[in-house]
Amino acid sequence: MLAKGKNSIWEQVETTDEDGKVSKDYDKDKIYKALESFAKSYNSLVDSGQKAESMGVLTQVAAMVTTSQKNCIYIRQGRNNYR
Repeated sequence: MLAKGKNSIWEQVETTDEDGKVSKDYDKDKIYKALESFAKSYNSLVDSGQKAESMGVLTQVAAMVTTSQKNCIYIRQGRNNYR
């Protein structure tokens, strides 16, 4: 998700509809796939971390999940401010 330039998921692409009209938009399929991959990797990391015997690893995983939860709340609040 951090790639730049032509490999970036945030790079707009040109598409041509059946009438020949050209438009620029984001490649939504590419974005969804990248987000899905990120979520699967994140969840796998959390699952693995929760099985760790090391208190340090458990603490770091708990901190990561807490930070993610706070970010979700922050994003939701920001989104509500733009409606």
